[in-house]
Amino acid sequence: MDNQEQIIPQQIPIQPSELQQNISSNTSWLRILSIGFSLVSFCIAIGIGGYVLGTRKNQPASQSQNISTSPTIAQFPSPTPDPTANWKTYTGTGFTLKYPSEDLEYIDLTSANPSYQGLKNANCSGFQTTGARGDVLFSVCIAPDSVDKVLSDMKNYIVQAGGSLGQIISENKIEFNKYPATELVTENKTYKPSLKESCLITSKNSKTYVLCRLFINQEEELMLSFFKFIQ
Repeated sequence: MDNQEQIIPQQIPIQPSELQQNISSNTSWLRILSIGFSLVSFCIAIGIGGYVLGTRKNQPASQSQNISTSPTIAQFPSPTPDPTANWKTYTGTGFTLKYPSEDLEYIDLTSANPSYQGLKNANCSGFQTTGARGDVLFSVCIAPDSVDKVLSDMKNYIVQAGGSLGQIISENKIEFNKYPATELVTENKTYKPSLKESCLITSKNSKTYVLCRLFINQEEELMLSFFKFIQ
């Protein structure tokens, strides 16, 4: 018996049942599907994020392109016509001014009236309306006397006229062309409407300048604004 070989029973491998094989196979497919779904979801998330970032980056650029490409039309106000474009320039002794040559004409007032405005020693230039009447709308007189003497002579001349030249309604100290001046305003109520006249009396280079204008329209005011001393 000792010499007899010991018989070892042969082990038969246990084969998995068909149910277990199906479960293992299904589990593998589920893992593959889960991994695939995760990868697809990850790719979709990256794609959406990239699209959103790209849209935000491109939006300012597109807006700037729209602004730069849109044409800008500059609108400027139409120029206002210059009412003094056709005016002539008159140069007198120590001064220059512009006047509307179509409406006014130059006249030597000293020759026509040696005592114009009550100034006996003055040299006067006037600008009167064209036509038969010839109203002097603007005048410039240059006198060798002082401002006080000229102002006194003009006041006495108005008083002696007995109201035919109007009455003095104001006398003011002002500045004209950076020089001290006196403005004497008279009103003649014999006209309808009443007629006002303003005379500026100022001094330069030991000479007294008297600038008188009637208050009829804006042309006289413009002529006064164009008056300039040249000496």
